[in-house]
Formats: sequence, structure tokens, C-alpha cells
Amino acid sequence: MNKEALIAYAGTLAHRKKVDAALSLIERALDSAENWYVAFSGGKDSTVTLDLVRRLRPGIPAVWSDGEFWLPETGEYMTRMKEMGLELHQLAARSRHSSFFTAHAESDLLRVDYCNERWQGAFVGVRANESSDRRKMLRAHGQLFYGKNRRQYQAYPVAWWTVYDIWGYIHARGIDYNRAYEKMEAMGVGIEQSRIGPMAVERVLQYGQMVIFKKGWPELYEKFAKRYPEADRWI
Repeated sequence: MNKEALIAYAGTLAHRKKVDAALSLIERALDSAENWYVAFSGGKDSTVTLDLVRRLRPGIPAVWSDGEFWLPETGEYMTRMKEMGLELHQLAARSRHSSFFTAHAESDLLRVDYCNERWQGAFVGVRANESSDRRKMLRAHGQLFYGKNRRQYQAYPVAWWTVYDIWGYIHARGIDYNRAYEKMEAMGVGIEQSRIGPMAVERVLQYGQMVIFKKGWPELYEKFAKRYPEADRWI
């Protein structure tokens, strides 16, 4: 990543309009319901979403559904965020990520149930260009709506941002971020392919997610593959 170029891009009118639109959406969301949280994975998109929301509501809590296996840099980042005053709820919630991997499969806790008991709405750092399903969902419902299945308001401030908008915002604002991205960059992983999230997510397995994890974090990968041998099929 060329940091200087990304900072320069963050100064363009096109990017500033996206920031203004995101802040306007957040303002409307906060007017729609009182109690909100930010879904926070420690990835770049949720990092930007959290910063945007905190500009308008500094004390908003965040929820990390930890996915059972996470990169050491993610744990370190979460610790730093808590030390800087973030109210972070870490959940060992059951969540199906692929045909062979369900995080915390034996848990009775579901994130949606936990969150619905406490908050009326969720800010989510999801971008449309990451998958066709996300684009369809956002085109059908927009960036702010009440989700009947989740029984919560859902707000997507960075839905139509590019990866360059995300990194430009991070560097221009001087935001702390997950250092696993720097490790991936050193490994030669491109800016579009670098992602932080649960191991073995169905939609990104075909793009080499397991290869990246095995190369960069071999001990963590071996621990994961020992429990879920099908992971080796994607190497």
C-alpha cells in the first residue's frame, strides 16, 4: 500500500462526499433508535465504521463475535482498543462460516439473540463490492432498514466505499488498525485480497484464504486444520 497516495486520495472530493454521506446515514440511524452497537471484527471495514460512528456517538459499544480462531494480531488490536476506552463485548457465539466450519459449534449462544436483548440497532462494516449477495441485499433494502429476521435496525455506512476509500480514511485520520494487514502486505498479498475475519469463510476460500493463513500463521493454521482436516483441501 502506498500510504502517501492513499492519504492524497482521502483529500479528493469524491472521498469527502462518501464520508459526509456516511456521517449523514449514521445521524439518521441514531435518530431512528436510541440503543446501537457496532459489529466489530477488527478488520479494516469495521475499524472505519467504528471510527465514523464514534465521531457522532463516542461511547458507543462494540461487539466482537470472535469466530473461535483468530489471528494473534487481532487479539492484540482488540486489547489496544479496550485500553483506549472502547466498551467491547467479546462473544463465543455459534456461527456457521462454511460447510465444514461452524465456530463455537457446541455453544448455545447466538450473537443475534445476545444483541437483541441489549440493543435496537447495529452498525455493520460491510461493503457491496465484496460479494454479489451483499450487493443484492443493499440494493433491495438500502443502507438503513429494520431487519425483520434480526429484529433490529441495520445500518451500513461504508456499503459503497472502495478498499481505497477505507485505507485512505484510515491513514488520513491516523487511526490504529490491525497489524495483520502489514504482515499480509509483506507476504505480497494485495490490498484487495487482505482480509481479517473468521477462518474458512465459504465465499473467500476459493481466493486462497487458507494458503495465506498457512503461510503467515503456520502454528495457528495447523491447530485449525487438526480440528477441521478439510481445510487442507484448500491449500
